[in-house]
Amino acid sequence: MPDHTSGLIIYFQGQRLAVSNDIANQISVAPVGEITTDHFKTLSDMPINKPGVVAKILGNKALRKRLMDMGITKNTVVRIDRVAPLGDPIELVVRGYKLSLRKSDAQLVVLTEI
Repeated sequence: MPDHTSGLIIYFQGQRLAVSNDIANQISVAPVGEITTDHFKTLSDMPINKPGVVAKILGNKALRKRLMDMGITKNTVVRIDRVAPLGDPIELVVRGYKLSLRKSDAQLVVLTEI
């Protein structure tokens, strides 16, 4: 009989994902009604050096495309590195490089705190 303890396959949004038991034990599943928005913040509201994962990019299509071209895409980890003395612009680390954004643009990037 084959050993079925080596991991599992998760079917999510039309995709199959194989994960080990160690990773599977870290996944939390909750009904949609129980999910709160307490852990969502905009990029401009994140504290310095606190990482977050991009959940959504708001704004018009041209702005969203510009931010995505700079590497800010859904499920990407970003971290604020520095803030200018007057609060604008914000320097963040995304995909291993530093990027400066206007605070008004950073307010359109919604993150999940990690």
